[in-house]
Amino acid sequence: MEMKEKNTITTKLLLASVAVVTAGVLFYNVMPLYLGQLQESNGFSLAQTGLIASLFFGGFNIASFSSYFWVRKAPLFQTTLGLTILLILGLLLAIYPYGFFYQAVITSTIGFISGAIASIAFTIAGDAKDSTRWYGLQTATNSASGVILLFLLPVTLIPIYGFSGLVYGMIITLILLMPAYLYLVRTPLPTPSAIIADEKNDVTSSQNLPRTPALIALAAVALLLVGASAVWAFIERIAAINEFDPDAVGMLLGISLVFAVIGSLMAAAIGNRFGNILPYLINCLLMIVGIMVIAATDVLVSYTVGACIFLFGWAAATAYAYSIVADVDPDGKHVALSVLAVGIGSMIGPASAGFLLDYGSLQLLQWMVIATVVASVFLAWMSTRPAIG
Repeated sequence: MEMKEKNTITTKLLLASVAVVTAGVLFYNVMPLYLGQLQESNGFSLAQTGLIASLFFGGFNIASFSSYFWVRKAPLFQTTLGLTILLILGLLLAIYPYGFFYQAVITSTIGFISGAIASIAFTIAGDAKDSTRWYGLQTATNSASGVILLFLLPVTLIPIYGFSGLVYGMIITLILLMPAYLYLVRTPLPTPSAIIADEKNDVTSSQNLPRTPALIALAAVALLLVGASAVWAFIERIAAINEFDPDAVGMLLGISLVFAVIGSLMAAAIGNRFGNILPYLINCLLMIVGIMVIAATDVLVSYTVGACIFLFGWAAATAYAYSIVADVDPDGKHVALSVLAVGIGSMIGPASAGFLLDYGSLQLLQWMVIATVVASVFLAWMSTRPAIG
């Protein structure tokens, strides 16, 4: 069999992907603040608010699933720029308080556009030689944008404009990211001609590799996000249930996202030096510790510690989860479906959390998170077994 090298992806293109993914997951990173402001400005219940979040990921899922068919055919620069402009228009429409049905339609549309943007960025990073490093940098950067917005908006635009102020801040962020798009190529991303098959650097034709490991790894990503998004979407609401000071809660969200940035940078620095499964296991254990602390306390300091541990573990685990998918991807296109897996998990998580919290069951939420994270670790491990496929 002829030996071929993996297509080279330039550093400039990878750096552009960091800006692109930040735009694609911007809604997700400000979700607690967005949902809180949306609920207050529209008078929605917790269950309705959870459904709004799930509808965002409904649209997100449709776009990310479709990306399997178009992500390597569409010109990167033109497609990403056009989608970002549409995202800005969608956010502007979200300002109008026309009721639950209106918000459901607008939010699902925003989700569709966001999923398409994120799919492009994930695919680019999946082609990198050390995909763990670039997924780590992507997660660190988009988390950092969330830190900045969660710190600044509650003391700047939101006190003046309310929910509209939050939207204005998101739009400003998108505009600031757009110059980095100039590093995107004007042609479609090529399909990798070959992929590394194992740690011995044997090269196997992508057509001969099984799809089952990739599908199992994608299921692991989805389960991880069920538990993670259930906590993230309602971390601000859980704090409100405990009657913590609102200003202190805003600071809590910012601090916890700082730890998400640290976790992502740690994953980027370590890369795949110790493989992907062991670091994934360790960081998932940190998520479990974090949710147990959150659920067991009504003290703000302890709650903040739990949130920081949870976000640190989640951010680092996410980078390794994506890299696990990239490692077992048989054709260079399954990695784009990581965005679909994220969307499926993130659609189920907030809706489940909303209903559980409406019934005042924080303990049930805790056990749901633990169960999904443990199942994710098991499936991630299974996807790397030689017998699979």
